[in-house]
Formats: sequence, C-alpha cells, structure tokens
Amino acid sequence: MREVAQRIASAMLAATTALGCATALRAQPVVEPAVAAPLPAPRLALFVSGNVGRAPAEAFGGIVVRDVRAVSLEYEQALLGSSRGGVAWTPALHPALGMSGVPTTDALIFYDCVRNFEPSATPCVAQWSDRRTATAVALEPFALRAWRRIGRVELAVRPGIGAALFPRAIPIPEGRRLNALLRLDAEVATALGARQRLVVRYGWWHLSNAGSAPLNPGVDVLQLQVGVTRALGRR
Repeated sequence: MREVAQRIASAMLAATTALGCATALRAQPVVEPAVAAPLPAPRLALFVSGNVGRAPAEAFGGIVVRDVRAVSLEYEQALLGSSRGGVAWTPALHPALGMSGVPTTDALIFYDCVRNFEPSATPCVAQWSDRRTATAVALEPFALRAWRRIGRVELAVRPGIGAALFPRAIPIPEGRRLNALLRLDAEVATALGARQRLVVRYGWWHLSNAGSAPLNPGVDVLQLQVGVTRALGRR
C-alpha cells in the first residue's frame, strides 16, 4: 500500500508541475514582429520658374543674361524615412529651359571686357550687337530631396546635377551647346489636400560648359520656382 500511495503522490506532483508550467507559458505576452512603417508614396510634380536676380558677372566670372525661365517635371521616390521626414530621389526633366538676352555676335569682345570689369566698363553691355532667346531640353538625373515635416508644412533642401542641350552655343558663340546644370534649392511645401502639395522653392542655378570649351563663361541665376505635386498610387 505504501508503494501505491507513493506512486499516486508522484503522479499527482508531476501533473501539478506540468499544469503550472503550461499556465506560466500561456501567461507570457505574445511579442509581435516589428513592422517597418511604409515609405511615403511616389509623387509627380509640375514646376514653373524664373529668375528673380542675377549674379554679377565679376563675382562668378559669368555672363549676365536677362532672363532664365523653365518648365519642369519632377518625380519623387522616397529612399528612407517616414511621413515625418527623410530623403528622396527626385530626378527632373526640363522640357523648356530658356534664356533671353543671350549674345550671338561681338561676344568675345564683351567677355574680355567683363573679365576685366571696372566701374568705368559698364558700357560693355552695349557691345552686344545681337541678342535672342535660346531654349534647351535639360535632364537632371542626380538629385536628392531631404525634408522634414512640421505639422502641415514641409521644409526641404534639394541639390541636383544634370545637363542641358541648347540649339546653339551659350552664353557666347565660343561656348558649347551642351552645358552642365547645377542646382541648390531651399523649399517650403504645404498640403492642399490628402494627395496634393503646393511647393515654393528658391535657389541657385548654374549653367556652364565645365571647361570643355576654350571659354567657359558660366550663367548664374537665383531662381524662384512654384509648383504642385501629387501623390501616385492609392496610399
């Protein structure tokens, strides 16, 4: 009888221990795997821009033209971050990047005059015997946009590098048709709705042949851009 009682006690102890372990395991909180927040949806933007100031020729070694105007299409694909901020790839196509007041003759004399700029040399501008508009198609594949959202407003900076092909050499006949395009813009954007944003940018644009021609008079402008962006997809 003693052996039977001992076996029953041992069995009851084992059952109690197993039940306690099962209860403890069941009480452990279930840890769900972390899920990364989705990146913002891609966006498409349309911009129009024009210069609101010109860099003095003597400051940058560049030729001052009257106006620079552009119509731009831009795609935005987030690379990292969230809806609160991050970095995006923003390539752009400029189907119409135009300059007015570009010299076509007597430009070499004018460039020599500007290169040796003195207060008494301001009549150099009159040496342009012909001026007209030159419109390029420009592609800007290397561009990033770093942004930070504060409420309904986004603050951003956008550097970009590309190239512009003009129908003739600019800004002087001794230049090149193909010119490098460099940009550095500061941006403020605000939501117009669930999918649209109004964007205002102000930045420095530079066009030059990067030393590929005997003369490299760059064009430097301060460009004001206004545009609207729209989120693509259903997110």
